[in-house]
Amino acid sequence: MMQDGAVIAGPRILGAGLLIAAAAIHLDLYVTGYRSIPTIGGLFLLQVIAGFLIAAAVLVLGSWLAAAAGAVFALATLGVAVAGPAQATYDRHPLYTYVGDTAPGQANGNDLDLNGGRWHEVTAPG
Repeated sequence: MMQDGAVIAGPRILGAGLLIAAAAIHLDLYVTGYRSIPTIGGLFLLQVIAGFLIAAAVLVLGSWLAAAAGAVFALATLGVAVAGPAQATYDRHPLYTYVGDTAPGQANGNDLDLNGGRWHEVTAPG
């Protein structure tokens, strides 16, 4: 995999491609709804930027240090995805409880215009 201190082309291209794919997935999620979520939206955007920058470094530099940074970044991303808490979603949009709801059955956040969008109650049949 190493040739005179540089990562050879095949693994380098594969690694950069995987980083670009992960960044593109985060970009899609950011654009389709996560950008309006405080803190989470910013973290998704950071993930996009870092993924593309590290992929470019892996391709252009070809050094073991860039490859190691890419591997650590990919493992950290995977670790958060695997170890993070499960998130209920509807049509790929995360579902949340409203901070003003203090007891089960409340829907005080329904139809409010907050954080860049209108929020609606989601009910479960049953």
